Amino acid sequence: MRNKSASLEETNIVANGMQKICRNRKDSNISESESECQPNLRMIGRSARDTIKMFNNIANETKEKLDRNPFSSTYTAPKYDTSAQDYGRPTHGSKTEARGIRAGDYVMREVLFLCEVINTHAEGEPPNRIIRFGPLFYIYAHYSDKLVGMLIRARKYKLVDFEGEMLYQRQDDDKIIRLLKPIEEIRKLEPSGDPVNCISVTNNNGV
Repeated sequence: MRNKSASLEETNIVANGMQKICRNRKDSNISESESECQPNLRMIGRSARDTIKMFNNIANETKEKLDRNPFSSTYTAPKYDTSAQDYGRPTHGSKTEARGIRAGDYVMREVLFLCEVINTHAEGEPPNRIIRFGPLFYIYAHYSDKLVGMLIRARKYKLVDFEGEMLYQRQDDDKIIRLLKPIEEIRKLEPSGDPVNCISVTNNNGV
């Protein structure tokens, strides 16, 4: 009898121990799953905030673009300061500014070429070499059809001079085109890198 009761007690002890082990395992699994869920919830919350912030930024950028778009219903006419240094100029670093600089370099080369043509075919001593518009038109037509535009641009930089605001073929054939500077000085023309004033003249002092 004693042996039977001892074996029963041992069996009960083992059974109770197994139950405790099972409970501990369940509790540990629950705590582990909870600890795993908490970081996941934090990550989900953080990503949701980032997404909301991103959409808000996109919405603000879209609103700003629409406010600047004259075809938009929310367009607001901007007020410009005419005395500002950047008035009438493209945004610094923009593609528009880059295109303007390239166009300015092209205009500078065309003006320099025009002055070379005038100097080659003109009469008189520098800095007052002259040629009539009619002969110059026929000479320059072999190279380009932009004579009048380049003459106006060259006059803007005080490289040439002529009467009137515009020149017309046949009507103004006898008008005199005057080269105002020696060709050696004109050859010192350099691109300024400014889309508005695309030509800079360097004198002997490098200014």
